[in-house]
Formats: sequence, C-alpha cells, structure tokens
Amino acid sequence: MSRVLNKNHIVTYGYKKGIHNGIDLVGEGYTLADVIAHSTGTVVAIRRDYRTTDKSGNSYGNYVKIKHEGGYETLYAHMKFNSVCVNVGDVIKCGQKIGTMGATGFCFGAHLHFEVRKDGVKIDPTSFIDGNLPEVKREETKPIEKDEAKNEAKENFKVGDKVIPTKLVDYNGTHLKQYDDSYIISQINGDRAVLTARNQVWAAMNIKNIKHV
Repeated sequence: MSRVLNKNHIVTYGYKKGIHNGIDLVGEGYTLADVIAHSTGTVVAIRRDYRTTDKSGNSYGNYVKIKHEGGYETLYAHMKFNSVCVNVGDVIKCGQKIGTMGATGFCFGAHLHFEVRKDGVKIDPTSFIDGNLPEVKREETKPIEKDEAKNEAKENFKVGDKVIPTKLVDYNGTHLKQYDDSYIISQINGDRAVLTARNQVWAAMNIKNIKHV
C-alpha cells in the first residue's frame, strides 16, 4: 500500500532537482485514488476551490501542505475540485484521507504531485514514498524554574479566548493585514492557535505572536 494514496501506486514522473521538485503518482492500474497523509502533522495551507487545468495561476491547483516534526513538510497537489477535506490547523494522522487525485493547476492528466521539504527547502522525496520521515532526536529538558513557570502561566491560552496578534505573520510565514480589533481562538495545537473572526478562519499563529485582549 502506498504511503500517500489509498491503494498501490505507480510513479509516472520522478524527482529532478530544479526541474521537477516532487514525484508524480497515480493509483495502481493508472486509476484515480484518494490522497492520504504520509505522516502525522498539522495542516498549514490548503486550496480546494481551483477548477481548471492550465499553465497559469496556481500551478499546484488544489493542494494540502502538512507540517511535521523536525522541520519537515509534505505537499500534495493537483487534487480534484472541492475534494480537499481538511482545514488549516487540523492535526492529521498518518494515513488519514485529505482529498482525491485530480487534474487541477499546471498538469497533464490526473495524478498526485507529492513533495517533501526540510526547513522550507524542497528535497528528493523518493526515499519517503514507501518510508518514514526521519525520526526527531529529542533533547532532555531542564526543570522549569519557579519564575519561568510563572511567566509561562501568564501566556496560557485556551479555546474561546479573545486575543489580538502582536506580530502579523501566520504559522506558514505569510504576512497578514489585520482586519478586526480582536480574534477568538477556535483551536489550539501545541504552540499553534487557530484564530477566527466573523465565523471565518483568519490565521494559524504561534502563540508567542498573540496576547489576551
């Protein structure tokens, strides 16, 4: 079984650094397939409303980008219109469906374009098609001193808190323009808070970039 499709896969075009920074896949027997998350992580960017196949505009078409431990990201592109079934800020499990193969953006026929990035740099994903991302070595943490614990408690956030950003940049590095006086935390995933206003998701931000109103 493929790590990125819900059936066995066929590679139709491989990785070529600087020319094709990913791998193109179709389902076994050159069939369509559901796209699944390669590894557990957090969704940091999506698009689901792209309808066409063309050489202009968004070359990825409909896509999902997931952030994983250790600075790794995976990207899944050219998915079918309105098939993306996850949202920014969602914590996704390995093997969870995130959309369906399609032919949106700059592509020739329906397939999945799969990329892996390390610290923002596109790397060869070949070894990860059937394998895991590298394990993250965890460093020992020192006990939190009393003063540090006190400061940390001041910055505790929970779903429903009313906050404002102290720095206008989301977790994906996109610079934002503030359009409301305050926002509500709708989700918290580790150090990431998903902010909403007017019943719409505005950004997924590091909690160090927000403060209570």
